[in-house]
Amino acid sequence: MVRTFCCLCGALLLVVCARERIDRRLVAYLQQERTVRQKVQDEQTLSDSLKALQKRFNVDRAQQLARVSDNPEDWLYLLEALEHTQ
Repeated sequence: MVRTFCCLCGALLLVVCARERIDRRLVAYLQQERTVRQKVQDEQTLSDSLKALQKRFNVDRAQQLARVSDNPEDWLYLLEALEHTQ
């Protein structure tokens, strides 16, 4: 949090800098992964498709989900983001 004093009106302004809780690329990737899993039945094709998808979105799914799992509030943001984009 950064505190700033406004010279003109004498008010104290508080500026809050927050990190983005959920990477938007992760949300987009998870949506596409769901679609691919529904359409592709062959295990090898599915594996190849998911690798290509991760490369396309530049997302390391395991790393991103591990980061989210460290903070339960982030799970809520992730679920809400997935719900709003459907």
